[in-house]
Amino acid sequence: MRREDKIRKEWADAIRKTLMTGRQPEVTKTIEAIHLESGTTESQSRLSRPGPWTADGKATPFIEAIRRAGLEVAVEPGDDGRVERVTFRLNETWRGVRERFARSNAP
Repeated sequence: MRREDKIRKEWADAIRKTLMTGRQPEVTKTIEAIHLESGTTESQSRLSRPGPWTADGKATPFIEAIRRAGLEVAVEPGDDGRVERVTFRLNETWRGVRERFARSNAP
């Protein structure tokens, strides 16, 4: 696995783990924060395009890593149509895992 691919995977996995262990159902990050934290070589300009973030868009390797980590995304476009923030949520499979875990650990 290439170094960049490994960094992408680890970043996306860390978001999933945060959502699995925390009490918050979602995490929202700015494009700037995503660019800085994830270590991606994709430009902020590229990340702010809405197309790759949509389910029917041509996903980049970065977006694919996010999806493979079990995350869904929702974008918040600015007035100019560019993505300013991205909200990450667990996909249906991981939400089910979290719910089963919560039920099994309930008093």
